[in-house]
Amino acid sequence: MEKPSENLVIRGVEKKDAKYLLNLSIQLGYSVSYEKLEKHMNKIIGDDDHIIYVAQNNEKVVGWIHAYIYKLFYADLMVEIGGIVVDKSKRKKGIGNKLMKEAENWGREKGCSAINLRSNIIRKNAHIFYENLGFKNVKKQFTFHKKL
Repeated sequence: MEKPSENLVIRGVEKKDAKYLLNLSIQLGYSVSYEKLEKHMNKIIGDDDHIIYVAQNNEKVVGWIHAYIYKLFYADLMVEIGGIVVDKSKRKKGIGNKLMKEAENWGREKGCSAINLRSNIIRKNAHIFYENLGFKNVKKQFTFHKKL
């Protein structure tokens, strides 16, 4: 793995970053309009139980991570990773690692005991990345969805 650029900065998302988040999300196959992404992002910016960090390299946003507090009445607080993306041209340079570490630190500050994430079964490279960060695959499950 190459070292991340010395000009890499991890910071909280700003409203002006919506276009970068959209472009990066499209790289992973997420289908969302700019308007919808901007609307949801603006709600999250004001929510203390959510965080979006961006990785900025030489004034360009090259990655993002969304994490939130996962609350269950029968378990300790946990961080759930809602998504993480690093630009295809910038992968394997430590950027994803830095984003994950920021999310972990945020979770510790919030009093969380663990961090969870879900990953599509087809994302083999992502699974290797997560395992290299110390994550364990603890369960295989189905995801059910119903429109409301």
